Amino acid sequence: MLIQIAETAIITTILVLWISLAYKELNRLKKAVENAEQQFQMHEELIFKARSDPMVERQAISMFEISCKIYNENVRKYNEAVRRLYFYPIAMVLGYRIKKEITKGI
Repeated sequence: MLIQIAETAIITTILVLWISLAYKELNRLKKAVENAEQQFQMHEELIFKARSDPMVERQAISMFEISCKIYNENVRKYNEAVRRLYFYPIAMVLGYRIKKEITKGI
């Protein structure tokens, strides 16, 4: 009886640690994507505000392109984590879904 209780406790502990680790990693990557998305949107708005000055507009476009690259890199890392065999079941239960990369340009 005590052996069964100990086995159950060990399995429960492993499951809790697995879920906790997956949640922390997926949440960290999701926040990185959200932050990159905010930067991307901010630079996209700056391009339209800078239309009157060609030099500022070129700089804004350059910053926008860099933001796109950063966003896409973060999305790739996030998607890789969601697809990992040991994160996938937890990701699906907790509502983490695959995100699309940015393909549009200016």
